[in-house]
Amino acid sequence: MTATGLFDLVKLTDGRIFVADKRNKDRAAKPSA
Repeated sequence: MTATGLFDLVKLTDGRIFVADKRNKDRAAKPSA
């Protein structure tokens, strides 16, 4: 799980995959959901 790409694909525990591009820009740290 590295945030060195244009768009990072975050895998949720549920199994849903969403693009965390805008989210990553807003928060440089990892989202602790």
